[in-house]
Amino acid sequence: MPQIEFPALPQRAQSYLIGLWATAIILSLITALFYPRGGIQLIDVLSTLIFAGMLMGADLLAFDVKQGRSLSISMALLIAGVTALGWPLMLAVVLVGSISAGVAHERTWWQISTLIAVRMIGILISTGIALLHLGSAFFDVGVGRLPYTTITSLLALLFTGAIIYALDLAAEGGFAMFAAGKAPHEVLRVRSDEVRWHVLMLAPLGGLMATLWEISGFAFMLGIVPVVVFQMALANQGRMLNYTTDLQALSAKSSDLNTKLEHLQSLMMALISTRDVPAMLELLCHRLAVLMNASNGWVVLIDDLQRPVLVAAHNLPVPMEGDVAIPVPFPHSYEIVLARQRVMMFTDQYTQTLAPLPALTQNVYWNAIVCIPLVEEQRVMGAICLTFPEARSLLDEEQRILMTFARQAAMVIQNAQLFRRVQESQAELIQSSKLAALGTFAAGIAHEFNNLLGGMLGYAQLGLSSPDDTTKNESLKVVVDTCKRGKSITGSLLTFARRGEPRREMADLSDAVRGTVTLMEIELRKHQISIVQKIEPVPLTICDPGQISQVVLNFLTNARDAMKPAGGTLTVRLSSDEQRITLSISDTGCGIPDAIRDKILEPFVTTKGALGGSTTPGTGLGLSVSYGIVQSHGGTLEVESSPGQGTTMIMHLPITANATDLPDAPPVVEVPNLNLLVVDDDRRIGQSLQVLLERIGHSVTICTDALSALDSYKSRRFDLVLTDLAMPGTNGIELLRQLRSYDPKVRVLLFTGQVLPNLIEEAQRAGAAGVLRKPFELKEVLGAIQQAYKKD
Repeated sequence: MPQIEFPALPQRAQSYLIGLWATAIILSLITALFYPRGGIQLIDVLSTLIFAGMLMGADLLAFDVKQGRSLSISMALLIAGVTALGWPLMLAVVLVGSISAGVAHERTWWQISTLIAVRMIGILISTGIALLHLGSAFFDVGVGRLPYTTITSLLALLFTGAIIYALDLAAEGGFAMFAAGKAPHEVLRVRSDEVRWHVLMLAPLGGLMATLWEISGFAFMLGIVPVVVFQMALANQGRMLNYTTDLQALSAKSSDLNTKLEHLQSLMMALISTRDVPAMLELLCHRLAVLMNASNGWVVLIDDLQRPVLVAAHNLPVPMEGDVAIPVPFPHSYEIVLARQRVMMFTDQYTQTLAPLPALTQNVYWNAIVCIPLVEEQRVMGAICLTFPEARSLLDEEQRILMTFARQAAMVIQNAQLFRRVQESQAELIQSSKLAALGTFAAGIAHEFNNLLGGMLGYAQLGLSSPDDTTKNESLKVVVDTCKRGKSITGSLLTFARRGEPRREMADLSDAVRGTVTLMEIELRKHQISIVQKIEPVPLTICDPGQISQVVLNFLTNARDAMKPAGGTLTVRLSSDEQRITLSISDTGCGIPDAIRDKILEPFVTTKGALGGSTTPGTGLGLSVSYGIVQSHGGTLEVESSPGQGTTMIMHLPITANATDLPDAPPVVEVPNLNLLVVDDDRRIGQSLQVLLERIGHSVTICTDALSALDSYKSRRFDLVLTDLAMPGTNGIELLRQLRSYDPKVRVLLFTGQVLPNLIEEAQRAGAAGVLRKPFELKEVLGAIQQAYKKD
């Protein structure tokens, strides 16, 4: 015998349907044993057709209520038919009426079959209840008897309504559990409004119709009118209920969308307030993932090579390594998605091809991915991807909101990228102007150093040839002073030419001003320009000395160009009050024309070069860059100028640190005679330190490379190691790390001729006790040794 198959129906639901029919058939057979047999007359056929037509009409006029359930007066017709027609004829009513309505509604065969089985069970149970309370009178078919005219019969009628409602609820709930996999508590919930409709409205209506049928056929026909009105009233009430439910759902959806809009607006304000692109992308990815309840998230951008690269991530199962952009494993998949320029959700195998890292392509970490393209003026910049453990719906409103937000986010990211490029271009411009300035007065600096070396050589020879100790001491003092002068010039050069990120620190502006004037002094004298310096002591303030030197150099260069070729006087003033420091640089040059004086701080506005109608080179960017530097320090820039009388540039900087904010001077610590290890590839520096330190009482060992220094330290412990930072092979920082790996308590003092903040910071992170700048005096070395010795 071939096996019966139920297409488009799960196996458990098939078994459930077979169980319903088996129950209906068994109950029918039991009822047939007790129900008396009788002949069927024409009036019975007509009555059956009338009830079947009414049942079909009731099914066609049924209306939906909450969670997919429907409501009609079919239950009232079933109760009336059981009393009026009896069990055998009601089977025909159920078959004809249910099949006709099901075909008209285009229901599936198994839906019609289920409805017939449930109604058969219902009329069989109703017949049993009627037999209990009506007794033998139930079998007296014909007009004239009144079935529901006693308290007992009315209670039985209400009980019948409750039983049929429970049967209907159980049947629909069972199919929802077995066919759709829903939980019992979701589908088997008794609702008070439905109980009232079935027990207190539909059941009494069925009893009324049965009573009218027994009174007369005409009375029953008249009763059809209020039944139809009742059905229409129920339909209107159902529609109103559905409208109310829909309005509540729309209200909840609107509230949810408003909440998301508020969060997206807050996120957009946070994005606008930052110019750091990596931090912006991290914030965007994290906040959007939290808002959408996503498990993971990442941002992919199109790089300069038109490749999709991973730039930010949130809670990935495999974390990103470093802050560098990582090409995605399957770029073609992203190209296809981004080409569509709309929000998309993927729930198939395509989700794995969108994995941002190769390690995430090996296993399934999510079941759904939402891709939100970042589109800026029809140009796709990349996408934000969010993952979910289960597939979820993406409403049209959500898609529109996310797409609008993504367009705004793309614009903010584009602006931040442009701002970063402007900063990089400005830094390149500053550096190129520094190099150009260094080239301008390189010859003057070389001349100044030749003078310094000439003086040192002369006095050194004088000291060597003179037998008089006084003359020797005076000669050596001149040599020392000359070395200090050279140190000041090289220090100014290194500070001025420093390249890297702006570095704010406590600094004395007078040092930056004097150093820059020193660098320009030879160049200014070459053009017959005399310098008048009125530099007063000023408080320390937090600033970038290199950037301030750049501003001063720009002022000095403009003053030099304004006084060429006749020359003149340049006056440098530095003073302060309680709130700010004021620098003014005045020249006696040609001045600034009135037409451009108010715009002189704008880019490409200049009195020099092709833009200014002069043969003196100039781009019109120097003062603009200087203005930006001063503004970034919280200061102001003023210009006072009259054509033919000269120009005064005035810079005001706030004092951002008071004397009370400065650390106290370190306490004086008595240093005993120490066992010192000096490491420098220049043996002369090591020998000079050895002689000077041994005269004080310290014991000094010299090494010329890191390897021998490490061997010496392992063979003999030293109280302090003094090492050069820049050495061939292993440098001072690497030597420091090796020493600390061998002895975590080692004290290491570094000295270098390079003033590079990144190297100094790296040395301090590695554990250096201090960093000395070459050339250094003996008292500076002793002070550094004292500070290093007192550290644990």
